[in-house]
Amino acid sequence: MSHSHAVKEQTSTPTWRVAVITPYWREAPDVLAKCMASVREQTHRVTHILVSDGVPAQLPERPDLIHVQLPYNIGNSGGTPRGLGAQLAFNLGFDAVAFLDADNWYEPDHIERAVKALQQEDVDVVFARRRMVFPDGEVMTVADASDESGRHVDTNCYVMSKRAAFLLSVWLMWPQDFGIGEDRMMLVLINKMRLRTTRLNVPTVWYQTNWPLHYRLQGKAPVAPLRAPKRSVHTHFNEGIFHQMTGLSAPPVASDPSQARQDPPKIGLVIVDWRRRTPRGERMTPMSDLDLIVMPDDVPHPCEVLDAAGVHALKLPRHRGYSGTAAGFGAALAFMKGCDRVVVIHTDWSLVGEAMRTRYEHLKGLDVPFHGESFELPNGETGYAMVYDREHAYLSLLAAQLPMTLDVEARFQWVKALGVWRTLERQQGKPPALPQPVTRAQAADLLHRTGLQLLARPRMSSAAA
Repeated sequence: MSHSHAVKEQTSTPTWRVAVITPYWREAPDVLAKCMASVREQTHRVTHILVSDGVPAQLPERPDLIHVQLPYNIGNSGGTPRGLGAQLAFNLGFDAVAFLDADNWYEPDHIERAVKALQQEDVDVVFARRRMVFPDGEVMTVADASDESGRHVDTNCYVMSKRAAFLLSVWLMWPQDFGIGEDRMMLVLINKMRLRTTRLNVPTVWYQTNWPLHYRLQGKAPVAPLRAPKRSVHTHFNEGIFHQMTGLSAPPVASDPSQARQDPPKIGLVIVDWRRRTPRGERMTPMSDLDLIVMPDDVPHPCEVLDAAGVHALKLPRHRGYSGTAAGFGAALAFMKGCDRVVVIHTDWSLVGEAMRTRYEHLKGLDVPFHGESFELPNGETGYAMVYDREHAYLSLLAAQLPMTLDVEARFQWVKALGVWRTLERQQGKPPALPQPVTRAQAADLLHRTGLQLLARPRMSSAAA
């Protein structure tokens, strides 16, 4: 697993901005507090991004803590909140992300050691080591062979630089039907893409285990509840569905007729409002099978000011490129809730009325794998709409993956160009008709963000495209 690298001579080491991502769902307050304390006590400065999987807890307001509350439970072992939090971190300008489940904790120097390895060895991903502890506090003294050999790297042991950001879709768009094993798929893809990796030489992660295997290795009588998942990547992984959701291939994609869509398709509507508006107070009723409004965290929640039964809301930190983050995350959450087609409309929610309903009815009826259009709002401003079919659900993440320097219009043009290329022209061997020329450095940045190989191969011998 580890690759040797010559250590670069450095007279000074710039401070990397690092975020720790913690998905949580109904953890006891003392369990979550222990996890948060271990992050707060890191010797390297970090920001803790906690993402609730539909059941938010009361958390303190601190400058080093970001709390994102998903509008409903995804139920894929924390994969979607984990991937969403990490993508948000990169969009906010962080250099690296680490992962910590709510029932685990770090040694104080975990992040410091990982960042030192990322910088001095110039790697893309650091694999930490974990120390097992049983719920009664007993520390496991027998080694787990799969961990020691590097055949398995637990999710809590990944520390990823922004050069590996394109892999976050593995978690964010992990289908619930696959069961557990997304960390194993992540390792498969890291090896397949030949990303540069290294491994810390001492354990820095405390992992609370209730796996039967670890009780057997320790010679300890098992204590319920034990982890006994009925589904895993070994038994329920489907290559075709994985490619639909992530755009990645592992192993080569094969079509599966048994996964044919049931009629009628389930449609999701995502409304993105990136401006502060005061709703007019009119009645808001759902338009689709799943309505989701995504807005900055300083905008009133629509369910607090409107009759919005059946309308979900997601608040995100406002930042440069916010509308792209909002559009990508909203569409991804709609797909993860089971939608077959998702319509994303960038507009002012106070304009949601008959005009928007008419536009939505037009868009949802388009029988295409991908579609993008702009339109004029009643106030003279420009609105934008995208339609994503489940066969190419991964395209919906492009809005969140593209560089944050792009404004709304430029991001729309990029997503539209890349969507057309991926769904139509790539199969004909055509190069993408990019909205603007890109340098090798820009192509490298796009590759790290999206996995799309557009010009060159700056760091990887193979790419997701």
